[in-house]
Amino acid sequence: MPDIDAMFDAMRGAKMGRKGQWLTDGQYLIKLSFLGVKKKEIGSGTNGIVEFEVVKTSNPEHPVGSTRSWVRSMDSFSFWDNIMAIVLSATGFDPRQLKPEDTELRNDATTLAAAICGGEKAIAVLKAKGFDNPNELLLGKLIKVECRTVPTRGDPTKGRPPGQFTLHDWSPAPAETQAA
Repeated sequence: MPDIDAMFDAMRGAKMGRKGQWLTDGQYLIKLSFLGVKKKEIGSGTNGIVEFEVVKTSNPEHPVGSTRSWVRSMDSFSFWDNIMAIVLSATGFDPRQLKPEDTELRNDATTLAAAICGGEKAIAVLKAKGFDNPNELLLGKLIKVECRTVPTRGDPTKGRPPGQFTLHDWSPAPAETQAA
């Protein structure tokens, strides 16, 4: 009989990671459950992570009730564009309507995202405004996302073959779903 206790000793050093499944082409209504950051396991830098539950779906690969993730390197411009769109959508503002002069809205969305990810300055700003728990302002909120696969050209000069990525178009959930 194997030494079960010895076999489980390796578990003490196990690294707990948030391993996720990603959305593919389709239209979804999702409920936000986690917004955070995690140091990359390979290389340097940090990933931003958004996790959510699928509430409504057009793609049977992602059934209602399943948990999915959106992960991007925080070194990427697409991270900042997407996280702004997610925060705005969760607060009921359509990110496609955001104008460069909407500085107060941009600042509020940035502060909220930073606070939920653990930013101490951002948490202090929200507490001064009377919000003791910034997570309550986003987590549990419903938003819409449409995903579609987009081909890339690649870059033969850098040895990168053509490929593809999934484009996410975030928007507020219809008002009638927010009461659900």
